[in-house]
Amino acid sequence: MVFLLALIPWVLTTIALLYIMVRNNNNNNNDNDNHDDYFDDDYYDEKETVRVAVYDEKAYWVYENVFYQAEVTREPDFSTAEPVDTMSLNQKELNKLMAILDELQQHNERD
Repeated sequence: MVFLLALIPWVLTTIALLYIMVRNNNNNNNDNDNHDDYFDDDYYDEKETVRVAVYDEKAYWVYENVFYQAEVTREPDFSTAEPVDTMSLNQKELNKLMAILDELQQHNERD
């Protein structure tokens, strides 16, 4: 009888701890679903390097087969990025951009 009285608090404590552990585990899983992909471990698995060339206070780069340009202060301001409309450029500007594109391509081939 005394053994049974000593065993009941131990069993109740164990059940309470298991309930708390399961509840916390479910809350943690729900919290992880609400996070942005930025905090996901898979976000950092693939690293991508974009080479940027700076010429005449503008930054130029190619990303997913689109040629971009952006204003430069101390570093490229990617919020001002816009695709380059090569169809509206004159021959001198087009030659300048082709030289920049060649430099970016040569630098990628060296790496």
